[in-house]
Amino acid sequence: MLTKGNVFLISLLSAALISACGGGSSTPEPVIPIEETPEPKPEVTPEDPPKEDPPQEEPPKEETPKGVAVSGNFTLQAETYVSSGGDGDIQKGNGDIVNWFNAGDYIEFEINIDKAGHYEVTYRAASPSTNAIAELSVTNAQNSGLVAVGRTNISTGDWSVFEDAKGDDSFNIWHEGLNTIRITGVGSSDFQFNTDYIEFARIGDVDASVDTDGDGVIDLHDDCNDTLVGSEVNNEGCAVEQVDSDNDGITDNVDLCLNTPSTVVADSTGCIYTSENIDVTKINPSLPSFLLFDNTTPAGKKWQKVESLSDEFNGEFDTAKWARSYWNYGVPNFNRSENSGVENGNLWIKATLAPDHETNERWFQTARVDSKAKMKFPVYTESRIRAASISAYNTYWLNNGDVQNRDEIDIIENNANPSFSGTSSNGQFVYDDYPWHMASQYFIVKNGVTERRSGDSDNRSDLSSNNLLRGVAWDDDYHVFGAWWKDQNTVQFYLNGEAVGSVQTTQPFTLEQKILFDLWTEDSAWVGGLPDKNSLLNNSLNTMYVDWVRTWKLIDE
Repeated sequence: MLTKGNVFLISLLSAALISACGGGSSTPEPVIPIEETPEPKPEVTPEDPPKEDPPQEEPPKEETPKGVAVSGNFTLQAETYVSSGGDGDIQKGNGDIVNWFNAGDYIEFEINIDKAGHYEVTYRAASPSTNAIAELSVTNAQNSGLVAVGRTNISTGDWSVFEDAKGDDSFNIWHEGLNTIRITGVGSSDFQFNTDYIEFARIGDVDASVDTDGDGVIDLHDDCNDTLVGSEVNNEGCAVEQVDSDNDGITDNVDLCLNTPSTVVADSTGCIYTSENIDVTKINPSLPSFLLFDNTTPAGKKWQKVESLSDEFNGEFDTAKWARSYWNYGVPNFNRSENSGVENGNLWIKATLAPDHETNERWFQTARVDSKAKMKFPVYTESRIRAASISAYNTYWLNNGDVQNRDEIDIIENNANPSFSGTSSNGQFVYDDYPWHMASQYFIVKNGVTERRSGDSDNRSDLSSNNLLRGVAWDDDYHVFGAWWKDQNTVQFYLNGEAVGSVQTTQPFTLEQKILFDLWTEDSAWVGGLPDKNSLLNNSLNTMYVDWVRTWKLIDE
């Protein structure tokens, strides 16, 4: 362990006050006053204003340089990070270490270095996890952002056993002056590592031959430092799927109209949308779906995608963005990690029957997936979802995670196949409408008091006649569900590109919220009844599919 802290010596300077005294004659001579004749002052006329002395310029103020001053080999104590992100659980623990470093969490440092150079990194860290990985990112060669330059496995057998873990890859700090350094937990284990400090060893001057992504274009001339291995790139180091020549939001590899003006809304093929039908399969994935059919973006604003709250689910389960929650609803639900995953371009959540279902009251095995990042208005989020064909709620919702001090937006609670039929005894729930009924609402819970309003709608009556998904049941096809959280009192819901319902709160609605997906049931009138247990054995019925989720925030143009 390194000894923490610095000792600062303060020198106190004292100044002597020096006074001079003079003597005189014992019989001083009288002093005769002399009258002075004042000089005549020039007359001032409006055409001849009085002259003023020129203003004295103040010397320029010296700004305190940003970043920690470093030179050559240097060490960053983990607890001195200037910002953090991810799940938000990062905290400084005893002994000045950083605890609760989970998958997707990161800490950032700012350094002010006197000389660029080629470096190696060593972590002083601890972890018993089977897959804990620290990813190092530094300011890129273009001085325009961060680029990941190496990953280091952390494995010491216990949370309290700290050992040195040296990174396999060397890297450049390209520029003298202010630089950003980020450490991110990117392993597959939910819990990553504790860290004490990070050491940086200068091994030479900048190595201009470094090619971080191995695409054949050195970092110094590479505009895309994160090109996938094996991709064909241009002279700037960018693959075709990373280039958008006409800036319409559609990359060149799928853009059929490479000269579409950036001032118009292009469809998913990169061409101007001209069809009279409302078809959400044509939406531009870089913009909210409703802009294609009804561009109601406020004047002077534009939509900026929030990548930490967006996912196309085209790879593996991204632990940097998502976490599996093990908090259960009431009986008969039981959340397990095995009941969710990413496959074939979808996030899936499956309901299965517990082997001991005859004796176990929690026989409905399922899952819930939460985002690591959070959002706050003004923000728009939408997701393309196909519901399971069992009597259960397929849910896509936002929540801040505190039942006692809660803000919640339920974008959907859809049951595509309720086990109850007809109408409930009080006439409130019409189960025959559930396969088309989009249940949307908000909750505010403060001081034990709940405020709730519904923005429910129906797929058969609240969509335009030219909407291609009008009247299609939730489990017959994918539907696009969305919510525009406009301000602290207003939420507008969307279905398949159209505004369908809204809610207005009376209390301020201000807490940051996560995205949640889950599949759950309950023996209650409002949910629609419990599913037949045999339906949980049928994989063609028991799975909810999420094709993608995309989130944007409103910013100034």
